[in-house]
Amino acid sequence: MGSRCLSLSEQTCDSLKLSWNVVTGASLYNVFRNGSQVGTSPSTSFTDTGLTKNTIYSYTLEACNSCGCSSQSSANTGTTTDVPGQPQAPLFSGQTCNSLVVSWTAVLGASSYKIYRDSSFVGNSSTTSYTDTSLSPSTSYTYTIEACNSCGCSSQGPSASGSTTGIPGNPSSPSFSGQTCSSITLTWSIVPGATSYQVYRAGTQIDTTTLTSYTNTGLAKGTSYCYSLIACNSCGCSNQGSQACTSTTDIPGIPGAPSSSTQSCTSISLTWSPVAGADSYQVFRNGSQVGAPSSNSYTDTGLTMGASYSYSLKACNTCGCSSTGSSASYSTGNIPGTPGTPSVGFPGCSSLVISWSSVSGASYYKVYRSGTYITNSSTTSLTDTGLSPGTSYSYVIEACNTCGCSGQSNSASGRTNDPGCSSNSQCVDTTVCTQDICNNPGTCSSYCSNPPEPTTVQCLPDTSCSYTGCASYCTRQGTYIDYHCNGSGACQGYTTNCGTSSCSGGTKCSSGSCVSASETCNGTDDDCDALIDEGYEDGYEENDSVSQEKNLGTFSDCNNFPYWYIWANILPAHSEEDWFYTWVSDDLLCSLNPHVRIDNLPADYDLKVYYECAGGNAVTSVTCNMGSYCTNGSYKGCCSSNSGTTADEVELAVDCSGTSDESGGVHTLLF
Repeated sequence: MGSRCLSLSEQTCDSLKLSWNVVTGASLYNVFRNGSQVGTSPSTSFTDTGLTKNTIYSYTLEACNSCGCSSQSSANTGTTTDVPGQPQAPLFSGQTCNSLVVSWTAVLGASSYKIYRDSSFVGNSSTTSYTDTSLSPSTSYTYTIEACNSCGCSSQGPSASGSTTGIPGNPSSPSFSGQTCSSITLTWSIVPGATSYQVYRAGTQIDTTTLTSYTNTGLAKGTSYCYSLIACNSCGCSNQGSQACTSTTDIPGIPGAPSSSTQSCTSISLTWSPVAGADSYQVFRNGSQVGAPSSNSYTDTGLTMGASYSYSLKACNTCGCSSTGSSASYSTGNIPGTPGTPSVGFPGCSSLVISWSSVSGASYYKVYRSGTYITNSSTTSLTDTGLSPGTSYSYVIEACNTCGCSGQSNSASGRTNDPGCSSNSQCVDTTVCTQDICNNPGTCSSYCSNPPEPTTVQCLPDTSCSYTGCASYCTRQGTYIDYHCNGSGACQGYTTNCGTSSCSGGTKCSSGSCVSASETCNGTDDDCDALIDEGYEDGYEENDSVSQEKNLGTFSDCNNFPYWYIWANILPAHSEEDWFYTWVSDDLLCSLNPHVRIDNLPADYDLKVYYECAGGNAVTSVTCNMGSYCTNGSYKGCCSSNSGTTADEVELAVDCSGTSDESGGVHTLLF
C-alpha cells in the first residue's frame, strides 16, 4: 500500500484528531496509539478521545481491505493541550469618572479571560481588554486576570491598580494676546482631566470650548474686560478660577509736532516720537494729507525751493486715527545770498589774494577773474596764481550750494607787481628785506630801498605809495616815519613823504605837517626803544595801568586796501607796556575792518585792541575776525590768542549805538 502521511491536528485537553492521505485499494484503516489499536475508520480521519491533558501520544495506521491489512505506518506524535499560562499585570486607559479600560497581553492557548476587581470577579472577555463600568469617581481599583480555555483557567496574574477620574481642578487665570479694537483673545494652561472649559466675562458665562484658547468678539474699543474659567468633564465642573482683566485697544494718542534736521532744496525729512498703539501715521502739509507711513519718519519731496511748509500728524490703527497734533514749520533750502564785494590784495609778481565774507547757506564759492570762471573754493579766500606781472584783474564771487548759485557779487580789482621783480627782491607785507632794491617810479608796490641801520627793515602794506626816488627808507604815504639810532645815540627820523612835502631827518610827519621828533635812544648805537609808526616810549614799567596813550594821528583814506592796518615793528629792546591811539573816520572803514598787526614783539607781550565810538556812543557789538573778545573797563575789543609768540594780529568789526556812523578811536595796547 502507498504512503499514509499521518498528521495530527485540533488538539484539546482530552482529544487529538488524526488525518492521513487515501491509500489506494484500502477500504478501512486501523488506528494504533502507543502500539495498541484504539479504533477503526472507513475515512481518512479519526478523533481519539478520553485522553489526558498535556500528554504526548504516538500514533500509527494500517490500511486494510478484504485481502488483509498493510504493515503499520511510520509513527507520528501529538500532545493534548493544557490550562493557559498566567497573564501579566494589566494596563489602564480611557479613565472616566465611572469607568476604566483594562487591557493585557494575550496568553498562548487562552480562548477567554476572567477579570477580577479588588479580588472579585467582574466579567469575562474573549479579547485582551475589558471596560469596567459603574465605578466611583476619583477612586483607585486593583485588577488581576485569569487566562482560560477548555482545559480550565490559569491562576490569577500579578495585580495592577488604576483610578477613575474626578472633577477637574480649578483653572488658573487666563492670559491675553491679540487685543484689537473689538476683540480679546484668551489663553490658559491645560487642566488635567478637563474635557471642556466654560468662559466667564464679568462673572457671566459667555461660551464653552474644548480648546485652551478663546477669542471674545463684538467688544467696545478702549474698554476693560475681566475673564475667568471653569474646567469640566463628565464628572462635573470645577469652581471658577482666578479672574484677569485687560482692555481692547483704542485710537492712538495725539502725536507731537514733527522734527526736521534735514532739508534739501526740494524735500524736507520729518521724524517724530512713536505713539503707543499706532501702526501708521497720516502726514499733513499745510492741512492736506501727503503721506501715510508705517514708521515714525517721512520725507516730503517735490517741494518748492526756499519755501516754508507747515506739518502736522495723526496717529492711526485699526480703531481709527487720533486728532491732528501740533504743527511745526520748516523751509526747503535755497540758493545762497549774493556775496559782498570781495577784497583783492597782497600782490605778487604773478599772484593776487582774493578774500570775501562768508555767505549763510553756501557750501562753496565760484570765483570769476575778469569775467571768466576760474575755480571753486570751499573757503572764503583764494590765491590766484599764474598771473602776468604789472597787470590789473577784476574778480567777482558767486555763493553756491546744492540748490544752485547766487548772483555775482560786485567786482573788485587788484594789480600784480610790476615786471622785473623776483621772489628775492619783492617786499611782500611783513617780509624783512636786506637787499638794495628801489621802487619802480609811479607804481604802488612796496619794495625795500637800500635799508640803513638797522640792517633789516620791514615793509608795510600800502597800495597808494608815493615814490621819491631811491632813498634809504621804505616809502609809504601817511604819517609813518622810520626811527633809527644814529651814531650819537639819538633817534634819527628818516625822510618820508608828507602830503606834498618831505620831512627831513630829526622831524616827523604829523597831520600833514613836519614836526620835531624828540625821541631818545637807550644809549646803544643801533636801537630805538620803540619803533611803532610814530613810536614812543613812556618810561613806565610793563603792566603799569597808568601808561599814557600816544596819538598815531587820524586815518580817513581807504586806500583801496582789503584791510586797514595799524602796523608796528617793535625793536627787541622794548620792554614796557604802551598804549597807542588812532582816530578812524567812518569813510576809512569802507565796509572793511580795522586790522592791527605787531611784529618783532617780545615773546612775553600780547596785543589787545579796544574800540571807542565817536560822540560818546556805546559800542553795541564787537566781532572778532582775528583774536577773541575782551574788555578793559568800558572798552570792548579783541585780544590776540597767540600768547607767547613774537607776532600778534587782531582784526575787529564794530557797531556803534544811535548812529550809522561807526567813526571812533582804536586803542592799541602792548601788554
